[in-house]
Amino acid sequence: MKPHEQIELELYKDQLKKDERILFAAYPFVAKMTKSYYDQLIESGFNPEQALRIVCAHGYTAGFNSGGNNK
Repeated sequence: MKPHEQIELELYKDQLKKDERILFAAYPFVAKMTKSYYDQLIESGFNPEQALRIVCAHGYTAGFNSGGNNK
């Protein structure tokens, strides 16, 4: 490995460690939002299996990434 490639690799590893901490900190929020979405689907009339399938297919952000164009 060339010296500049080694430096780039070390920088990448450092950035990955920083990003990892941010991701791990976000997991409790994602878990709460996913559970809340699942519960709301059931309250809206879906059975537990249907709600689980919807959450698995779309996550808790269903409809947010479409820019308002729900087709």
